[in-house]
Amino acid sequence: MANLEHLNLLKQGSALLPTMLLDLVAADLHKAHLPQADLRGADLTEADLREACLVHADLREACLVHADLREANLHEAYLTRAHLRKGNLRRVNLAGADLAGADLREACLLQADLREACLLQADLREANLRDVNLAGANLSGANLLGAQLAGAILTGANLTGTRLLNEQLLEAVLAEPVAPISG
Repeated sequence: MANLEHLNLLKQGSALLPTMLLDLVAADLHKAHLPQADLRGADLTEADLREACLVHADLREACLVHADLREANLHEAYLTRAHLRKGNLRRVNLAGADLAGADLREACLLQADLREACLLQADLREANLRDVNLAGANLSGANLLGAQLAGAILTGANLTGTRLLNEQLLEAVLAEPVAPISG
C-alpha cells in the first residue's frame, strides 16, 4: 500500500520530493499528470500508471515491477537502471526515452513506441515486443533472448552486441521497404 503522505506530496508537486525515496507501492496514479516529476528510486511496485503523463520524468532506478503503464506517455523520460520486470507497457510512448541498463524481463511492450530510445545494455529477456516500433533505437549490448519480436520495426536500430537468435527476427521489419523502380 502506498504511503499516503508520499502520494499526496506527489499529487501536489511538492518541492520535498527530490530529497526522499517515495513509497508508492500499488498507488493509483491512473491518468496522473506528472511531467518532469522527480521519481528517482521511487517504489512504484504494482502502481496503476495507466494513461499517466510522465513526459521528461526522472524514474532512474525506480522500481516499477508489475506496474501497469498501459498507454502512458513517457516520452523522453529517464528510466536508466529502472526495474520494469513483468510490467504492462502496452501502447506506452517511450520515444526518445533513456532505458539504459533497465530490467524489462518478461514485460509486455505490445505496440509500444520506442523510436530513438536508448536501450543500451537493457535486459529484455522473454519480453513481449510484438509490433513495437524500435526504429532508430540503440539496443547495443541488450539481451533479447526469448523476446517476441514478430512485427517489431527495427529500421535503423543499433543491434551491435545484442543477444538474440536469428529466428527471433523472422517476422521483424529490419529495413524500409524499397519502392519499385518504374521504367
